[in-house]
Amino acid sequence: MKNALLCLLTLCASSAWAEKPGAWQAFQGEDVAQRPFIDFSWAGARYGEQEIAPVNTAIFKVADYGAIPGDALDDTDAIQRAIDAASAAHGGIVQFEAGTYLLNSGPAPRRLIVSASDVVLRGAQQGQTHFKMVNALAPANPAQLWAAPALVTFTPGKVQPGPASPLAAPARMGDTRIVLSAPAGFKQGDFVRIEMQSTAANASYLEGKPTRRIWSKINSQGVKVLEMHEVASVDGAVLHLKTPLTTSIDPRLPWTASKATVLRNVGFEGIRLEGSFTERFVHHKNAYHDSGFCGVELDQTVHSWVRGNQFENVTQPAVIHAGAANTIMLNTIAGNSGHLSFAATFSTYSLIGLNLDVTAEGQWHGVGASHQSAGSVFWRNIAPASRGIDSHANFPRHTLFDAIESRGMWGSGGNYADLPNHLAGLVIWNFHQTGQLERGESRILDLWSLPDSDAKQYGPYTAVNPVLVGYVGPYSDVNSANMRLVESMGRHVAPESLYEAMLEKRLGRLPAWLLSAKREWAALLKARLGRDNPALGGQ
Repeated sequence: MKNALLCLLTLCASSAWAEKPGAWQAFQGEDVAQRPFIDFSWAGARYGEQEIAPVNTAIFKVADYGAIPGDALDDTDAIQRAIDAASAAHGGIVQFEAGTYLLNSGPAPRRLIVSASDVVLRGAQQGQTHFKMVNALAPANPAQLWAAPALVTFTPGKVQPGPASPLAAPARMGDTRIVLSAPAGFKQGDFVRIEMQSTAANASYLEGKPTRRIWSKINSQGVKVLEMHEVASVDGAVLHLKTPLTTSIDPRLPWTASKATVLRNVGFEGIRLEGSFTERFVHHKNAYHDSGFCGVELDQTVHSWVRGNQFENVTQPAVIHAGAANTIMLNTIAGNSGHLSFAATFSTYSLIGLNLDVTAEGQWHGVGASHQSAGSVFWRNIAPASRGIDSHANFPRHTLFDAIESRGMWGSGGNYADLPNHLAGLVIWNFHQTGQLERGESRILDLWSLPDSDAKQYGPYTAVNPVLVGYVGPYSDVNSANMRLVESMGRHVAPESLYEAMLEKRLGRLPAWLLSAKREWAALLKARLGRDNPALGGQ
């Protein structure tokens, strides 16, 4: 199938844009197994079908609970009281006034935790409500430099998933049906975790590619696959899912399904969150540098969002962890550069789009997915100074980087033991690279170039047979032997956004929320970059 799809088109016409590529035409086919990539249109809150909006609109003013902006007193505990009141009332909007709220400013660490569904933290207007995170937070394990908690965490807490039920029948990628070994108490609206780990799966998920001896996790434990889906209906031991599988199921492997505990419909919007990270960032210097000032975490959430915020002087602005169908959109990162940009870990069908990184040197790792995330979409993110996108290892699959603009292309990380950076399904569509290659770096892009010695723990970015369409930048050629498909090298293609085209195909039209969001995006680019044309590369 790879050979049938592999094509390298060298187009020399004067137009800056190519016609609709063969990859898009191939996606129109009825046979899902023959498509060059999955349907990414399911990513995001409400699966992209509806506007993001609070479910419960009751208002809880933080001033009524003692949080007064600009009074020089720490507001963390007072804001937490307002959150707890909204939680006890089965949800609502925790409303802030304009002005500065001091958070985590005392000697004892303080942070905000939302542990109920339908709770939204909302600023007075974008940028008018100012959270000032005075002190860093520290990881529970000092050796885990990357693991300090976020200032604002939406989480149901550490709840073990329900009993694991083996899967009893095969399923194909794109199917919306799984069969358990016996009925397991699922009901409509539940979220199911489907997972598997086995060295017996390595050959399939690596598509026959060799590993390195020092990639100990995949070699000794095997590839790990995880995805979460909403249950549409239940028929005995059969679960019908709202979203398509991003993997095939072979019941001879140790596949299991379990019920996930999640928060629903929570959000963080219209707030300027400023950390105190002003040192020149040094990668893995200490916990203060790696994770001391993380803004927001969506942990085990579904249909939830971080929208319309500005983050300044943070080590990471926001992250989606262990959830499904979440959105991070229309946010800006500014000020001092830190460790990570917006990211998805252990998550399924995340949408991270229309975000702008205008930090001084860009976040060290750009937008990206890792740790068994699948179906992630990074849509129209711009980072003029960034090193590039991030696939942070530990088995991410089926990631779309769509109409991305960045100085560099590769800002990836991940411990060498957890490599490769990405399993099958990586799609890079209309990437616009504005910077030059490092001195001595080859102009021929090779995404499976393995170092020749174990002493060289890290080499170039590694992905299993990815798709590259419409790349514009300093790379002049690609080693097509390590690609599933390469098309229109050096020229962008139509459709400009694969995600938008897929969503329009599925819904029959582009939804109103997306058109509105793109208008907001155009205004943001005009305000922050002085850019009149929001199209890719300003073209």
